[in-house]
Amino acid sequence: MPEINGSHFSATGCRVFPFPANRGQKHSIELKNAGAADSDLNGWPLTGAGAAPAFTTSVIIPPGGYLIVPCSAAAGSFHLPVALPDAGGIVQLFTPAGVRADAFEYGNQVANFSVGRIGTAWVLNSPTPGADNMAAAVAPNRDIALNEWLANPKPRRE
Repeated sequence: MPEINGSHFSATGCRVFPFPANRGQKHSIELKNAGAADSDLNGWPLTGAGAAPAFTTSVIIPPGGYLIVPCSAAAGSFHLPVALPDAGGIVQLFTPAGVRADAFEYGNQVANFSVGRIGTAWVLNSPTPGADNMAAAVAPNRDIALNEWLANPKPRRE
């Protein structure tokens, strides 16, 4: 079976993504061919945000190559016809036989960053479309402090 998996995605949009192929749409899913041979995605369904289109023509990803799939009704070639919700969702890729090849669930998104796979972990990324993912710089845990604590909150009125 071809080794196609999710590489990164952006549900809020990234100003730095240069996407001429998808007419300026900034929501996207990037797929990577981790195998040693060309992979043809013809017939592979990609699901997200309630949409489940399948690739209906031959789309080849070379070994180690990437494919950026725009998420917008206004996008060009193959695309997910809706934007990914920025509050969270699940994206799944299936083989033509219906076997799930990959899936990832995500929560709230940070503007101008993507979430990408580095090794087997999904982490916050600086956008790198069409290239290996690069983890975004984040503050070390030692710099995080408890800011506020409320021991006995007042009841809420509806």
